[in-house]
Amino acid sequence: MAATRKTPLARFVAGAGLMLVATAVVWNFAVGPNPGQPPAAATSVAASAPAPVLESTGEHSAIWSVAAGRSDVGRSLRKMASFLSHTQSVLLNVELAAPMPAPAPPSEQVALEQQRRVATALRLAEGSPLEALRWATAQPPEFAGPAILAAASEAAREHPAEALNALVSLPSSPERTDGLVRAAAQWAALDAARATGWAAGLPAGDLRERACTAIAIAMADHDPRAAADFVATQIADGLSLRTAAVSVAQRWAQQDPAAAREWADQFPAGPTREDALREIAVQQTAALR
Repeated sequence: MAATRKTPLARFVAGAGLMLVATAVVWNFAVGPNPGQPPAAATSVAASAPAPVLESTGEHSAIWSVAAGRSDVGRSLRKMASFLSHTQSVLLNVELAAPMPAPAPPSEQVALEQQRRVATALRLAEGSPLEALRWATAQPPEFAGPAILAAASEAAREHPAEALNALVSLPSSPERTDGLVRAAAQWAALDAARATGWAAGLPAGDLRERACTAIAIAMADHDPRAAADFVATQIADGLSLRTAAVSVAQRWAQQDPAAAREWADQFPAGPTREDALREIAVQQTAALR
């Protein structure tokens, strides 16, 4: 049988019915089933007790009128209880014919649980990013991914190597690639030698190109010559090389325009060389203002 649940109306009717049935039973015991007649137990006790002396016929009539009225109330209560019991039965039959709503699909349940764990990871990261990262990596596989991404994003600022180690355990996805690239750039700012070594060991592909570009740009802020050497040796010709070369040339030209131009001249004729030299010229003009 399909699972059912009682509506608030049915619960109210059931409760009211039980209260009235109980009241009717107690009233029947106290007053008696017959109008104007005391209960049997009371009669036997009354038989052994001295009969009360009524001061007047009016008093006698009043007593039996009250008894008769109580008995009428008892009958009314029993009728009301019977009506409510019937109504409850009808409502129950209606509820049995209407099954409970189906639960949320498993995919939605997983998504909600993932959101809950992401919120927990971010809350933990406020106090300790590393603790948040450890907690996220210990979650069940079906819930861990989003939590690791959130925790790694926070941990990468101070602990980029740990963030990278957590991220590489995830299945390939655009979100994973973005997280790795951000963490690599943070790592280059703190420890360029280890960051460049990690990126150089990646297999050829989009992740390697993007990570090397991010590392070179981060290095160029404090060591443009090392960043230029890394670009020339680790990034293949294409859009990534063009982006990295222009960014390095821009930063280097702010410190040593002549050295930056000499480096840019080494590129073969094409968009990468032209864009790098143009950016150097822009920086030189800005410095003269």
